[in-house]
Amino acid sequence: MVNVCEPDSPAQFTAFIKDHPRVAKSIVQLRLRGSYEHPGPPMNATILTSILFQLPNLQQLVLGDMRYDGTNAANVDPSATTLAIGPVPNDRPFRLARFILGFDTHERSLLPEIFRIISLFEVEELSLGFSDSFDIASASDPFSLSLPLFVRSLEINQTIKSKEHAAVLFDALSAHLQPGVLRRLDVSVDSAGGIRGLQRLLSGAACSNLTYLDLKSKPQIGHYGLRYGWLGHKDPLQYEWPSLDLASCPRLESLVLHVYAQNPPSDMPLCSAAAGIFLQAPPTLRCATLKIWHCPSKNLVNAKWLGLQAVAKALSIPSRLLRLEKLTVQLQSDERNYEGAAEWYRATCEAAFSAVHAAGKLEVVRMRY
Repeated sequence: MVNVCEPDSPAQFTAFIKDHPRVAKSIVQLRLRGSYEHPGPPMNATILTSILFQLPNLQQLVLGDMRYDGTNAANVDPSATTLAIGPVPNDRPFRLARFILGFDTHERSLLPEIFRIISLFEVEELSLGFSDSFDIASASDPFSLSLPLFVRSLEINQTIKSKEHAAVLFDALSAHLQPGVLRRLDVSVDSAGGIRGLQRLLSGAACSNLTYLDLKSKPQIGHYGLRYGWLGHKDPLQYEWPSLDLASCPRLESLVLHVYAQNPPSDMPLCSAAAGIFLQAPPTLRCATLKIWHCPSKNLVNAKWLGLQAVAKALSIPSRLLRLEKLTVQLQSDERNYEGAAEWYRATCEAAFSAVHAAGKLEVVRMRY
């Protein structure tokens, strides 16, 4: 991995690789990071293209801490047959195994320019990390791209508390992802607006061939990156899950749901929302995973509090149970005496999912950070 971490890094790096073509050909992974507090010149599709044409063997690209703005630059048209900096081999200039775009995106970044950058690539795995830090006015009105976004696997690590920002992001993805290409979606949401925006994405043509969905509500992050759950706040998925409508994903085969036991809902069992979401899943579902974070001591909970019976009912419908190949329950506990608690949780899971367990399709395992 080559790391370039300076405010003026794009221009400096471009000059360097042009002068050292042998070095450029050896670069397989590249990370370009500016400075959020002292941003240099903005990144745009034109600048990035001038860099990438010098890196014929690049497989992974990471961009972060930059302002994305193509207002004063000639936007690159990936469908053009030639560019001033070199020939374009096909209708989409570059292919990447993995593209990570995020970190602290500057508040004046333009979402259309971010999408123009993504449209330069045919991407196997795209990871987006956004916050409220992009100019919402830049994408409030529809915008056009020369080519749709070609992404097979998409991870959205979202920390958007503004429902307006969340709606703009998901609606833009709905409009610009190439229909039928996306197969895997790993998404974090932390607001009601984000969940409703996700529903519009799931029900659109972009997700018509989606086979894998990992859905989590984004919890608070404490020291060392540990997940502290929704301390002092309500997990939006607990109350907004009906708006998801997973039945709109006709090819969904694998579904992963996350449940956080810290600050649990007081008016319903812990896994109530998970049960409802599993019930929404189409009959094509083959693999189900339930991840329960921060399982309390066995002395503090009971089977009714967990609410696994409702999940079992959703997954034990005869037509669904017949197709279901595996149910995995992953448990994470903060208790030092986890081994003692693990046996109780295992027995509770096996009792709740008796039909799945009897069919040899249940796996209960410990989950680590």
